[in-house]
Amino acid sequence: MEELLFCNKCGKTSTSSSYKIGDRCYTCEIGTYIGTGIDWSTAYMELSKEYEKTHDGHCPSSLESDEMLREKYFYKKLDNEVDYSAVKKRKYWESPEGVEEQNRITDRWYAKQNAQKFSTGPKCPICGSTNLKKITGTRKAMKIGLFGLFGAGDLGKTYQCCKCGARF
Repeated sequence: MEELLFCNKCGKTSTSSSYKIGDRCYTCEIGTYIGTGIDWSTAYMELSKEYEKTHDGHCPSSLESDEMLREKYFYKKLDNEVDYSAVKKRKYWESPEGVEEQNRITDRWYAKQNAQKFSTGPKCPICGSTNLKKITGTRKAMKIGLFGLFGAGDLGKTYQCCKCGARF
């Protein structure tokens, strides 16, 4: 059995296969690991199943699973062995709300990247619209025929924006 261990100062999770009870914490270097008497693999499987039910079958990240283990087995459970500083020093990104917010930010970033990747057509450099009209060679020739030198402004242009009228 791999026992679930926590640092009594910072709350860092570990297992008895990596550290022994009483070993100095490698993260904060102040606290020591305390035992819980809980099998790590059983606790992790329970938390994973709970997480999958609420997150469409996805597995929790290591940050999320560590925080979930702390929530269930560390905060307010082992108060006699744990310093208040371990709970007080918890950073926002380690909390479930912080992890969820980071996931939302990451999802929005990927959605934006995918939207840019799949919109490969030309865009107006002025307004960004994709509603464009191609300036044909016939149109250019007719304009030069009608207006002479004044109609030559479209010679180097390929598209006209239907939204703002810009030619490029």
